[in-house]
Amino acid sequence: MDLLEGNTDACKLQRQDSDPEAYLQENDMFALCLVISQNLDNFVELEIQNDVLDANHLSNLASAITSNNHLERLSLINDSIDDSGVQNLSGALVENNPLLELNLSQNM
Repeated sequence: MDLLEGNTDACKLQRQDSDPEAYLQENDMFALCLVISQNLDNFVELEIQNDVLDANHLSNLASAITSNNHLERLSLINDSIDDSGVQNLSGALVENNPLLELNLSQNM
């Protein structure tokens, strides 16, 4: 994963390598979810692109989003998200009132 943008209000992750080891691992997602759940007021954008997010990844992300009151933009682009992954996210999206933008383009 490469950090695309260095500003303090966004976390943008994009897989640059075709190596399966380069995908977001469970411990990476756990760490990311811990940061999201801390509800930092300057963390307003999350983008994960060109990865494989399974139901477990998205369940953890949904839990973290539910406790966050500052996330405004969520982009999960080309992350192989299927119907069950969207279902995992849907409840959290209702709970996250400040979310203004959702991009799930180029998924299954």
